[in-house]
Amino acid sequence: MPTSQEMRVQNTFDKAMDQINNLQKVFRDEGGLAKAVVDIGGSQDFGAIQEAFDNLYGALEDAHYDAMGSVEVEAVKQKLGLVKEDPSKPKFPIEIELAGDSIWDRDEPNPKTVTVTDYKFEKDEEGYVSLYVMHNGPWTIYTDSGFEKEMSEIVGMELSFSEQGMQDDGVAHLEGGENIGESRLTEGYESKVKEICKDAGVDCSFKDGKMYVAKEDMAKAKKALKDNEDILELPDMVAENEELNRLKQLIGTDTIREMKQ
Repeated sequence: MPTSQEMRVQNTFDKAMDQINNLQKVFRDEGGLAKAVVDIGGSQDFGAIQEAFDNLYGALEDAHYDAMGSVEVEAVKQKLGLVKEDPSKPKFPIEIELAGDSIWDRDEPNPKTVTVTDYKFEKDEEGYVSLYVMHNGPWTIYTDSGFEKEMSEIVGMELSFSEQGMQDDGVAHLEGGENIGESRLTEGYESKVKEICKDAGVDCSFKDGKMYVAKEDMAKAKKALKDNEDILELPDMVAENEELNRLKQLIGTDTIREMKQ
């Protein structure tokens, strides 16, 4: 089972080699670019460019072999039955029906279904779980509730998509754990919100899952968070009043609560 780092390395090499293949097609002697060059009176001899692409592709293949050699050996072992399968895992492939409510569906619809071929768990010391899900779809299935629900049922744990930057074509990243709920207000989420607010010149803090910000900075904080693509939903925002805060410090929160009652 490849690790998340191994999958990232593999995807990077795959994309790089695909780009070279595409560039070679652009600079072929019989291609549209060559015809356009001839039409404007230039030379269409792209032999040196093609040779450079061939050399680069070969170098990438060598580097890919060196980088992924251990993974290839593991794959061969699995095919030969030398590696025992985890009996707790479901039988793959599994087809998942998407809900069609991804934030990217409004731009260009995602496929109706994706096929999951495997997944990998990573758990930290605090009990948070990262789940890397290998599938045959695009990364734009990100935030699809159908995918989240099906994977939660398959794994037996409530899961939700993590940050957009953690997604890739063919690999979805979800997170779960006892301390992760539907609001996704994890420690990492709160840190990200604080960072965005700080960049916008706004001070904020979190308590019991709610974000506290000065009343006069509320609109500025909301705009900064809405403009950031990594923030899928705004936290519950509470406007702080400086005068009330000073009163709290002077006479105590409990006394204020009694006065209100």
